Amino acid sequence: MYPRYLLICFIFPALGLMAQPKSALINEYQLANYNPLKPTTAYYYEHLQELSGAVQQLELSEYLPQQQDSIVLNGLQKEGPNNVQYNFRKDKTISSYQWSPRPNNQHVHYFKNFRLNYLDSLKMFGAGGRLISLQRFQYDPITGLPSARLTTMLNETREKKYPINQEGSLLFHEMDDQLFVYQNNQLIRQENTQRQHKWEYEYHPNGKLKKMVYHEQSLKMREEIRDESEKIILSEQYSYSIDGSLLEISRDSNSYDAEGRLFQVYRWNASGQNDQEGTGPTILEYEYKKGRLAMVYKSINGKKTIQTQYFYNDKGELIKQIGKQGESTWVYTDHDSMGNWTRRIVFNNGEPQGIHVRKITYYGKK
Repeated sequence: MYPRYLLICFIFPALGLMAQPKSALINEYQLANYNPLKPTTAYYYEHLQELSGAVQQLELSEYLPQQQDSIVLNGLQKEGPNNVQYNFRKDKTISSYQWSPRPNNQHVHYFKNFRLNYLDSLKMFGAGGRLISLQRFQYDPITGLPSARLTTMLNETREKKYPINQEGSLLFHEMDDQLFVYQNNQLIRQENTQRQHKWEYEYHPNGKLKKMVYHEQSLKMREEIRDESEKIILSEQYSYSIDGSLLEISRDSNSYDAEGRLFQVYRWNASGQNDQEGTGPTILEYEYKKGRLAMVYKSINGKKTIQTQYFYNDKGELIKQIGKQGESTWVYTDHDSMGNWTRRIVFNNGEPQGIHVRKITYYGKK
């Protein structure tokens, strides 16, 4: 049996455990590629929302306005993670992913297993589509772990081996600046030896993630406890003074409804100062309508206020979000035959911010 979890940090840097996404926003594509060790803010995860049909390829492009007071489709296209392309297998898992981190530069990742971030190869292209480098990965036939990386540049190939060593019941896997430690085919410790970051993991009897503890330079920074479905039920964050003395511990206790949706967060820290609006514990409450998040309330010292409001159209697409930072709106102008949106305009406090265009190809359709 292969190890259950591995975060290859030279591809996507580890930011600690991700919060379990709300069930009302999860679809089959997110579930097929879900890994509890990935951060929620990862753009490759967010772009999988609101997809229906047997998607074979998804291209997403973001266009910026040419001027502050006007927005046109032929405006300036933003380079970066908001211009991406995914290719899917028929089981809805991601087979490849490409993006442009900067102008005239493109990365294409071909996945052996997206959930584990196991790559078959990684290609980097420059101006005019010129291939700059090719990385190919080899895997150990017994453990299934990456065993080597072959990098080809300027017709020269270099090999970097990833040692795999067994010591009793523990399996040690070295990969660039990362050390992964497995026990019973489960990742129990991960270390970034260069940055002195460390993650420790525990599991439920059903194999689901139960606990994560994150350290920076021997200082405990965060701890998360999850239930048997991997939803976070308790999280603690630790802050320190310059000399390393513990200043406070901030705690979030999460409660979920019968459908597995987050409906309350009880937030408290040792100093008693939780928010600029007051002191004492903070309670966040989540209200859903027609299966979607509609309202977030915030209570401090018994005073309850509306924190954020969400509005949807008849298709269930988010069209407006109102919060303390103002109002964001999305206007959907085009949809394809499967009902997926293909063009939308984004506004922030009434000012146009950009146009998002999606080109979606489906299995069995031309």
